[in-house]
Order: sequence, then C-alpha cells, then structure tokens
Amino acid sequence: KNIATVKVKINGANLDKTGKRYDWGPTSAPTGNEVKQSAAEALGNSFSITVPAYSVTDLVIPIAK
Repeated sequence: KNIATVKVKINGANLDKTGKRYDWGPTSAPTGNEVKQSAAEALGNSFSITVPAYSVTDLVIPIAK
C-alpha cells in the first residue's frame, strides 16, 4: 500500500538522462485511451525511481547522443 523506491541498472547501450514516463493505476487512471505521460529526468544507465503502489510505470529512455 506504500510507494516504493526502485533502483535500476541497465548495461549495454549508453542511455540518455531524460526520457518519458507513463503511469497507470488507481491514482493515475487513463483519460479515454491515453495513459498519463510526464517527463522523466535523472535517468541514464543507473538511477532510482519512485513508483506508486498498485500501479504500472513504464519508462522510455532513448540512447544518448
């Protein structure tokens, strides 16, 4: 029932520090057919992210230029 802070580490491609975040759950239900989108910052290949309980969070992180 609580939010969680998750540590993420991704090996392979060098990932950008910014991306897009999509949240779906009881506190951020979609409007029509659209899932809530927001900017995601401080990403890269190793980062921590806070996610709400009982939800799904997707991150789209492009490859760094």
